[in-house]
Amino acid sequence: MAYRFLDHTADLGIEVTAVALPELFVEALRGLTDSMVDLQRVSASVSRDVELESHDLELLLVDWLNEVIVWYETEGLVLSDARIRLEEADSGWRLTGSVRGESYDPERHGLKTLIKAVTYHQLSIEHRPEGWRASFILDL
Repeated sequence: MAYRFLDHTADLGIEVTAVALPELFVEALRGLTDSMVDLQRVSASVSRDVELESHDLELLLVDWLNEVIVWYETEGLVLSDARIRLEEADSGWRLTGSVRGESYDPERHGLKTLIKAVTYHQLSIEHRPEGWRASFILDL
């Protein structure tokens, strides 16, 4: 499992790799959080259930990450980890599970970048022999 930041002219790109699909979504969450604050300083003291559905796996990734941004913007919640399940549903894909993090503290977490949203530009999820890979662009 891993993520890395990609060069992009005006925005920020992230590429994520993982052996299993749920791990891919968790690494995407970590990459997003690490682009906003110092991920290493975010503890997992608060837990919240999550359930999302989308007709497409790539759109589910965007919905997932945009939900993380909404929690940060509306409740000051920064997330460091998640335990999720992904399964095919009648209408496409379903993500269920829980996320963990804590309230944002500027003294401890710092602020790297303000993220407006995850975009659909250059969005991809691929299954490869060694596992899964996703890439997405963050609108700054």
